[in-house]
Amino acid sequence: MTLCDRLLTDLNALSEPRYADFQAKIAGCPRRNILGVRIPALRKLATEYAPFGEELFDVENDLFEVRFVKLCAAAGYDFDRFLAFLPRCLDLIDNWALCDGFKAKCIASRRSEFLPVLRSVFQSGRQFYVRYALTTLLYFYVDEEYENTIYDFLSRADCSEYYISTAAAWLLCECIVKLGESAVAFLADNNMDRATHNRTIAKCADSFRLTAEQKNYLKSLKR
Repeated sequence: MTLCDRLLTDLNALSEPRYADFQAKIAGCPRRNILGVRIPALRKLATEYAPFGEELFDVENDLFEVRFVKLCAAAGYDFDRFLAFLPRCLDLIDNWALCDGFKAKCIASRRSEFLPVLRSVFQSGRQFYVRYALTTLLYFYVDEEYENTIYDFLSRADCSEYYISTAAAWLLCECIVKLGESAVAFLADNNMDRATHNRTIAKCADSFRLTAEQKNYLKSLKR
């Protein structure tokens, strides 16, 4: 049995057609490309298949679950190995669910070293590459050391793309929660488009980490 056959056998054994219907709708994926395997089970499979490395990434299959297993496996590698697989990982991402689930913990201890790579990914301008850059900033860089870097990324993001806009709003909301005044000032003074500006405020309004007073002030900035 090939590695591809083995992986597909494992995935099919875990598939739930009704869950696949639901997941296809929320992820915006073609139904034919989703088996309906739940995320915890996919993460467990990724741990099992991660040692196969190149052989795993050579599996030719467009199923959401196969892509997720590859991404999750790479996210568990050490920093140097992760960097080697990153270009292939990015090419697998064609929806927000794959993008947002791709979180390599090795970045946390190598932030300054990874930042030039993240800039290069961002500068590609491709919608899910840019979203990956923004969500990675959200996961690993929201602190005072990198706040100006984040604002620079946000200022240059093409938020006419929906999935870039929603990621930018999510990132800026997180900055407002964690960084406070500087992020609020950026929101008040920045030139982000109206939709992204208002999405940020809506995200903040839904947050349990902001006070009613803070939320009321942010709502007063709505365009």
